[in-house]
Amino acid sequence: MKMLNKLPQNIKINNKRYFINTDFRIMINFEKTLQGINTIDEQEISIKMYKVLKSFCPVFFETFHKNMKKDMKLLLKEFLWFYSCGEREDYHSGSGKGKAMNDIYSYEYDDEYIWSAFFQYFNIDLTEEKLHWWKYKAIFQSLPEECKFERIKSYRAYNGKERDKKELKKYWKLPLDKELQKQLDKTKEYLMKVSEEVK
Repeated sequence: MKMLNKLPQNIKINNKRYFINTDFRIMINFEKTLQGINTIDEQEISIKMYKVLKSFCPVFFETFHKNMKKDMKLLLKEFLWFYSCGEREDYHSGSGKGKAMNDIYSYEYDDEYIWSAFFQYFNIDLTEEKLHWWKYKAIFQSLPEECKFERIKSYRAYNGKERDKKELKKYWKLPLDKELQKQLDKTKEYLMKVSEEVK
């Protein structure tokens, strides 16, 4: 019943509460940051994640932390919890249909279709709204099947043998190769491993 209660506006680390930036753009930037990581280099990941975490919880970096390294891992853990909309044991970004998110949509290439779907069906202008990430995800996952964005996703997810649908899948294919997808998945696994080191 998480969506029927007041949505989180802060996180707790070592018995201290920190206000967070709940805007959906932070999480979209996180996904785009992952796509921009070229190798599983711990230093590169750390630098990029530092910037993401600072945007997510700026007040955390304005206060003194005796055990900064440990607290950073706790912050990462809370960030991943927030990103997964409160599902601590289910951190993923798949579509829920056995297809990886990066195979069927991209904020980089599909932004106009996403914007038009929110505006057409929910009268939400994503260029102006400061929407809580959990609200955004709930709406995003409930877009009508008839909207163009959902049709494009269905073309990309198609695995049948119909010629017309196979042509549509080819036409709408995202420019993300399998090697980059593997890299992205490994990076996510690494972040999860780091965050789980602190219980």
